[in-house]
Amino acid sequence: MASRPHPSPIPHRFPVHCNPHPPERTCGTDRPRPMLRLAACRPDYVAFRAAWRSLRDADHFGALCRRHGLEPLQALRHAPVGFAAQLPHGAREPLTRLVAHGVPMRFDPGGRHGAPAWHGLVERLQADDDGLLLQARGFRLRLSESRIGSTWRFAIPDTEGLRESLAFFDLRGRPLVSIGPAPGCGPHERWIFGRLLRHALASGPEY
Repeated sequence: MASRPHPSPIPHRFPVHCNPHPPERTCGTDRPRPMLRLAACRPDYVAFRAAWRSLRDADHFGALCRRHGLEPLQALRHAPVGFAAQLPHGAREPLTRLVAHGVPMRFDPGGRHGAPAWHGLVERLQADDDGLLLQARGFRLRLSESRIGSTWRFAIPDTEGLRESLAFFDLRGRPLVSIGPAPGCGPHERWIFGRLLRHALASGPEY
């Protein structure tokens, strides 16, 4: 009886590649692999809003923003409800009314908080096509509308209640100047300052 030939092996359907020994790098100019960078953690906005509400000294607001890794404008955009709002028509009207009411104000260049750079009674305010010019004895401030990107009203809890302020930012979102009631203002003057700011944003979005 004739024996059957041995069946041929079944070929693989797909080719099998094997590379157990990868080629060694011989060129000394090979670039090293880039180091992996960890993505920055997203700020805890819930904790930030809770800490904002629990403040008792408005001068600690800057430290609060730095602790949560927030820039000033970013902090205002994520403020607790009712604590910050963008003025839809700028600050020309409220500043004009504040000067007319004779409310002493403080001016912090660069958005600094704490000891103000200047505070007192603004004696003269001029409005022109370029913006506003505020003048007093030993003080002069030009608020050019071409440099201002946004104007915000914000409130910070303080020992005497809410301290309400104006904040101006340039087109890149960097702080230009912060304006608020001068130190020593009574409750009536602080109330007028806040009331005029809230009236100016009556038709604007509030965050």
